[in-house]
Amino acid sequence: MKFNFNSAMKKASIGFAAALVVILIIALLIFDVSSGFFWVSALFMLLGYAAIYATVMFYLSDGKTSFKEYPANYPLIHVAIVYSISQIAFVILVAIINAFLEKGVSMRLYLAVELVLLLIFGISYAVHNSARKYSVNLETQTKAKVFAMRMLVDKCERIQQIVQELPSDVRSDASRVVRTMEEKVRYSDPMSDDSLMAMEYDIERGIDQVAAEVELLLADSSHDMNALRRKVREVNNLIDSRNNRVKMLK
Repeated sequence: MKFNFNSAMKKASIGFAAALVVILIIALLIFDVSSGFFWVSALFMLLGYAAIYATVMFYLSDGKTSFKEYPANYPLIHVAIVYSISQIAFVILVAIINAFLEKGVSMRLYLAVELVLLLIFGISYAVHNSARKYSVNLETQTKAKVFAMRMLVDKCERIQQIVQELPSDVRSDASRVVRTMEEKVRYSDPMSDDSLMAMEYDIERGIDQVAAEVELLLADSSHDMNALRRKVREVNNLIDSRNNRVKMLK
């Protein structure tokens, strides 16, 4: 499979590179490049940046124009900013201590603090990334449920269109009966529990059966409305039961 490095990924890479260069320049101004403090700072900064960079590239690989398109991405950006600021602040603090205190900060202590910062970063990163996945998954489920309910409303509207082709002596009554079902579907809460999937399938199947009854009514010269009323009543009862369960499970 060919890896597509799209424009959004290129822009993000430039931004990451620019930020990293700025931070390394700050470290160079504070520490001598031959100093172990500089290389330790650079190493830990690169570790943190590598994790954030890989995450951003992964979520941009689907062709989205910006990593900021989903609000759920912001915590990861926040983690990267906080870690970078923490690194800069710590480096400056150590430089000040080393400048004014004869003994200064030992490399062992410096390394220990860097490990603690990395641990805090790692925990924050893992928590926020898990929360992001949950949020995106919830958003996807919400869109799917709203779309499914919209499709049921569309089915009811199509049934109403067929009803308008019925003879005038039954058209008004049939339209009124079907409208009760359409309104129940339209004003139902789309966000249901997964345990109600079977009931929702029965509702969809019932609406299809109502459509079939209208087609039969259109072809039947007797224009018997009883079957249509009975089927709509069954669907309405299912919708009421489903909506009551939705309220109970929230």
